[in-house]
Amino acid sequence: EHFRKAAEAEPSSWRPLAAIGGLNQQRGEPGKAIAAYEDALALKADDVQVLNNLAYLYGEQGRHPDRALELAKKAVALAPGQPLVQDTLGWVHYRRGEFQRAEELLRAAADAAPRHPSIRYHLGMTYNRLGRLTEARAQLRRALEITNRFPEAEEARRALQELGD
Repeated sequence: EHFRKAAEAEPSSWRPLAAIGGLNQQRGEPGKAIAAYEDALALKADDVQVLNNLAYLYGEQGRHPDRALELAKKAVALAPGQPLVQDTLGWVHYRRGEFQRAEELLRAAADAAPRHPSIRYHLGMTYNRLGRLTEARAQLRRALEITNRFPEAEEARRALQELGD
């Protein structure tokens, strides 16, 4: 409510819209998050976090894969070497079935942020799709060793079980 009022009071400001997008994303309302992020992007086209979050949401939903790739590439161009941004671009490639490219980006992201469980999960899932099952198990185990509380933890456990671990 606070951010909605702020957006109404200052319609040229992208920040309240980005905050609304983030809140909706956390609440598990991707449609509302996407709408708010798109509105924020219309006002400020080069915000890395908005670009990254929007790319991730589009990638996760499988909707607009070309738009997801465009946004993720732009975020990486604006913040090269930032692991979470590289992770998103890698995960978008994964969702597009481009597993070799995904592996390159996700490995670099994991090297830069070795204790980030979601990045490890994404890398493990990519290795799985590449048929590199030993590496897949190792990455998924590592993600769960870091913490068993991250958004994809249940999926990581399920994937390990399917891999015979």
